[in-house]
Amino acid sequence: VPGLFAAGDMATSVPPSMAAAVASGYVAGAGAVARCAAGY
Repeated sequence: VPGLFAAGDMATSVPPSMAAAVASGYVAGAGAVARCAAGY
């Protein structure tokens, strides 16, 4: 997923807290997509 790789690249140049927020956002988004795909 390009977005995940981009987040990884950005993590090297942004504060850890920002990287964590971005990562948690991607995780939450992925979970929502998975639930939608599963019919929940």
